[in-house]
Amino acid sequence: DIYVKLPKGISFTDPEGHKYKNRRLPKLLKSLYGLRQSPLLFNKEIDAFFQTTLGFERGLSDSCLYTKTVRDPKTGIDKFAIVSVNVDDIVITGDAEELIMNIKQQLADTYNVQQFEEVHTLLGFRVKRYSDGSFSLDVQAKIEELFQEHPIFASKGRAMSPMSSSCKYREGEPNTDLEVYVQKHFASLLGSLIYLSITCRPDLTQALGRCSRGMHAPTFAHVQMLINIFRYLNSHRDLKLFYRSSSNPIDEYFRQTAAKQADLTTIIDYD
Repeated sequence: DIYVKLPKGISFTDPEGHKYKNRRLPKLLKSLYGLRQSPLLFNKEIDAFFQTTLGFERGLSDSCLYTKTVRDPKTGIDKFAIVSVNVDDIVITGDAEELIMNIKQQLADTYNVQQFEEVHTLLGFRVKRYSDGSFSLDVQAKIEELFQEHPIFASKGRAMSPMSSSCKYREGEPNTDLEVYVQKHFASLLGSLIYLSITCRPDLTQALGRCSRGMHAPTFAHVQMLINIFRYLNSHRDLKLFYRSSSNPIDEYFRQTAAKQADLTTIIDYD
């Protein structure tokens, strides 16, 4: 059973019209997702907790992101903590270990949060950490679900690139079962792929950009483009997006590119 504190301006009365005393607590009958005002009230509560109680700053462009910087008294070096709030999922990271411990203690004291774990899955993608401090993100589980929902793609071949290098497609009208299926469900299929691309599959972005031009009235060329993307995805389900603090292979590529194009030096901070 969950009991809640009444918001300001709300009171209960008995059958005779007398207000109940403050010592009474109402029992929650609906979950966080069952009430229209719950998201707003929850957001106000968690925002006040992080900004007022803990002194964090709320992001200007991302209102679900909170940051705080503290100076280490021993080293004099600034350290930080970042908190990301996604409805009732909270991710805490940073190098200010004492501050992070304080956040956890405050959450435990205020909301009786007792369990803190390493992040393994978040918003549909998988998070994996490695011993060298790097970590990776992937949406393989979502891709598997997508092929289970649309089994017609599972045996329709593979592709090495999400978009044909020639960008040439045969003319005509959809006539195979797969082509007819894709044209009928084009918007839904495209939307699912766009979600994958904005999480951790940027390799799909350019091809999906071209496909999106046919979102509401897909031509036969758009249908063929989308089929090719699914074929590529079928053979590249487990690709990961890696994050490293240093020694990124792409750094060397940027340096080589900047050496040839001076205009890029300010973009990549290369001297």
